[in-house]
Amino acid sequence: MKQCWASCLNDCADEISREHLISSSVFLEGSVDVQGLKWCKNAPKVVSLSSLTSKILCRHHNSSLSDLDTAAKTCFEAIRDADKLYSIRNKLRRTRIWHVVKYHVPGSLLERWFLKTLINLTYGGDLPIGPDSNTPGFPSDLLVNIAFGKVSLTEEAGLYSVIKIGEKVTMTEAIAFSPLIYQHSFIAGALFRIKGFRFLLFLGPGRPPRPLSNLGIEEDWGDSQLNYHNQEVQFMINRAISHKIIFNW
Repeated sequence: MKQCWASCLNDCADEISREHLISSSVFLEGSVDVQGLKWCKNAPKVVSLSSLTSKILCRHHNSSLSDLDTAAKTCFEAIRDADKLYSIRNKLRRTRIWHVVKYHVPGSLLERWFLKTLINLTYGGDLPIGPDSNTPGFPSDLLVNIAFGKVSLTEEAGLYSVIKIGEKVTMTEAIAFSPLIYQHSFIAGALFRIKGFRFLLFLGPGRPPRPLSNLGIEEDWGDSQLNYHNQEVQFMINRAISHKIIFNW
């Protein structure tokens, strides 16, 4: 049995609980297309969310991270609602003035959710997780403390939105994941595509690699724009702002 990946905090409960590798609250359906894990690297596979679990956190630490799952749910509900509103308003008569609807997302909690998810998906593997980890398959003590909100990521490490100007996003019940491997020695972050939106969680060292190509998910990430701690996503209809998703950092 794997031990709790947050054991370095020295306050584990006796019982190891079954943790969802990817929060089920992010998705509407009971199954999801998954790509990028060991058993589905080259093509997506449909799996039930209930099967994507593993005993990797004790009960105490599992419950302590529930606010991160709530933040992820808030984010992807906002994306879903914004997409619906765009479809509705885009069919209305032309106007240059809208009542701008604002959806708020807790950015710092969402960033920690991506870190938790990265650790969940790579824990027990062949490479250390993070630039300062020395143990294959384990996150560094620093990353664990960051995941639990005790300290913060610094410099250019953190969550990036990966976008292309004019890109049309197709909402899907799917997730794709690809770890960033630094010089074949440790996991330096990961690329995520969730519900058609793309994110980079970068752990360091230095700056994120450019271009983002040949990294395991899709080739057209290469010329994308990286927005560190993106402040907002605007939805334009008839050249006017209709609504926006605001990330609170």
